[in-house]
Amino acid sequence: MPVQVPKTRWGGIADGRFRPGGFFRIDQCDGLFWLVDPDGGRFLSKGVNTVKFEQDQIQDSDRIPYAQACQQKYGSENAWRIAAARRLASWGFNTLGSWSDEAVATAGPSPLAVTPNLDLGMSFAWRKNEQTASEHKQDFPDVFDPEFDLHIRHRARDLCEKRRGDQGLIGWFIDNELRWGPDWRGPDELLTLFLNLSAASAGRAAAITWLRERHHDFARFNASWRTPARSWDELVALARIEPPYRRKPPYERSERVEDEANRADPMRGAFVADCDAFGALLADRYFDMTTAAIKAADPDHLVLGCRFAFPPPTAMIDAAGHHLDVVSFNCYGPDANGAIDAYA
Repeated sequence: MPVQVPKTRWGGIADGRFRPGGFFRIDQCDGLFWLVDPDGGRFLSKGVNTVKFEQDQIQDSDRIPYAQACQQKYGSENAWRIAAARRLASWGFNTLGSWSDEAVATAGPSPLAVTPNLDLGMSFAWRKNEQTASEHKQDFPDVFDPEFDLHIRHRARDLCEKRRGDQGLIGWFIDNELRWGPDWRGPDELLTLFLNLSAASAGRAAAITWLRERHHDFARFNASWRTPARSWDELVALARIEPPYRRKPPYERSERVEDEANRADPMRGAFVADCDAFGALLADRYFDMTTAAIKAADPDHLVLGCRFAFPPPTAMIDAAGHHLDVVSFNCYGPDANGAIDAYA
């Protein structure tokens, strides 16, 4: 006969290993870290994203087939919420993922925990991109811009402060699948993205200043970068700085092949080292500032990371680990070993 495992109201394992703490938290037992629910249960979060009545609207139309079908079946959106909550619970889910109708979380017989996404950094980039018709768009938020800190603190205060005391909230995702370098959106490194921001941007100035401090000798720098400039001043004046090398995205990259390519061409190795070092610097600044903004507005809840679309370079993961409560990786392939290895 199966043994019935005692559960908390959140679905956590109620075996007395952890004490209730009032909010979701991270704790350790026998060398393992666990999510711990507000009642002290060991919690394995199992959730579904985008649980919404009006989720999939047909482009350039007012048709939302799922909502129309559910309206016909259940009679009202609230009746659908009750049915959806019961269905998720019956399938063993205990969490409502990002971009969901949070009213579903409390519509069933047992609560579902929630994990909202703040778009904290990218909302700054989107706003800046809307304000200018320039071709120099921010593909990654300019964390060097003095307005960035003000923006994320205001947004965190607006979105997070009112949720202090909410026991059903596991924590906050900062952003979703930021562009940390070459990926399906393009081949550019973060360093080249910042070097090609608008001439007046803080991010471009910071990237060039960083390169000058790293390479005191312009000729040695330009031996690997191969720009048409003959001095740092001429580099600043360039309308665009083309990268001398391209790398595959991390999910297509072989470390062995990378090492062989860098040994065969030391100038490539120097370029790659610049890109990785700047990426680590950028990651540390991003996670430091955004985590501080969230914690200032809401010290009760966890910061769950930025949902890496895939494991980025190790230095970026290290930067995340210095600041976050949880480092989050999305995994789209059938084999999760890459993400598990990166976490380890």
